[in-house]
Amino acid sequence: MTASIDTLGAFDLPHHGVSARLDAGELVSTVSATSNGASRVVVEAVINAPPSVVVDVLGDYEALPDAIVGLTSATIIATRDDKTDVRFAVKLPYPLGSMVWTNRLQRHTRGEAHTIAWDYLGGSLLDNTGRLVAIPYGTHRSYVRYEVTLQARSRLPKRAQRLLTGLLLPRVFKGLTRAVDEGMKRR
Repeated sequence: MTASIDTLGAFDLPHHGVSARLDAGELVSTVSATSNGASRVVVEAVINAPPSVVVDVLGDYEALPDAIVGLTSATIIATRDDKTDVRFAVKLPYPLGSMVWTNRLQRHTRGEAHTIAWDYLGGSLLDNTGRLVAIPYGTHRSYVRYEVTLQARSRLPKRAQRLLTGLLLPRVFKGLTRAVDEGMKRR
């Protein structure tokens, strides 16, 4: 799995049914299965900050544990060119325990779209590859779409899969939203 910036493809605003829900302040998430058995999770929201601010705040990787419940650390282990390798650690609900993994993250701006894409480099439990894209949505607001593909490295019980995809990832996104709100207050 790879989410290299060059292979990300097009990104559009949500269709009318979703945009009405987003305008109402709702967090919209969907989970689907891929052909190779992985889970693809998409979480969408409107955030009250311009796209550049969203990506600047979320690109401060080492500050993310302050905003995301359960994320115990995010440590930059290497930086080269426009790529940053970050080791994340998270405490998960029972029976999952904890996970540690490393992703290679890359920031990119194309037009008014600001993106953070990542590739899985290694770690426990799950391969995860994805992107977060923020595009203008009205005045000083952003439509933000968080897409991640999760592939279990070993067999996970169905309950654990549901916890990760249906419950934890929307919570992670709420934490990211909180981080942007806090970042806006500090500016």
